[in-house]
Amino acid sequence: MKQNQKIHTSLLVASILAISTLLFLSFRTTKLLPFEYVEWVDNPRNELKQSKIINDITFSAQYLPHEYLALRQLKRARISEVDLKNELENWKELQYFKLQIGADGSEREKINKMFSSKVSYYAFDMQKDIQLVDGTDTLNCGLFHHEQSYGISPFQTFLLAFESNGHTDVQNKSILLNEKIWGFGKINLTVNSAAINKIPELITN
Repeated sequence: MKQNQKIHTSLLVASILAISTLLFLSFRTTKLLPFEYVEWVDNPRNELKQSKIINDITFSAQYLPHEYLALRQLKRARISEVDLKNELENWKELQYFKLQIGADGSEREKINKMFSSKVSYYAFDMQKDIQLVDGTDTLNCGLFHHEQSYGISPFQTFLLAFESNGHTDVQNKSILLNEKIWGFGKINLTVNSAAINKIPELITN
């Protein structure tokens, strides 16, 4: 009986230690090399990307840190602090998101046909139907770029940029899309401040 109690106690202690370690790792800010940093930002488990599926159509919004954009632009395995600082000057005035809309499987062809028939809207007019709710501030989409997939990708991708609200503390950030093509109305995709605060540091030379 005592032996069983000891085993049970040992397993309980081991479980608590394992859970504590996972919690520590999930909240720990690490330092990453450029390629690791890009992979971290793109990993959905890190919650910088939020998605909703409505009638088999997926809508997703991903927060894009300035360092991420700089790395994608420079495309280097290593980067100096000076080069990073210079590249960040090109991005620092705005905050950026990637919006994707699309579907896999049987819905993909139908979605692609819909995009093809609404090229003008997605290229120009859609910008007016997108806002960023940054804490208590609502900001219009300042810059908008539609990346043509030509049917290769199941998703249509849009790069969005908004003015910074000037807050020193990070707020929850919600992309608000007033969806008009399929008649879904307002779609809210929120990246929580906790996820943004967990973004690792970038290792420079």
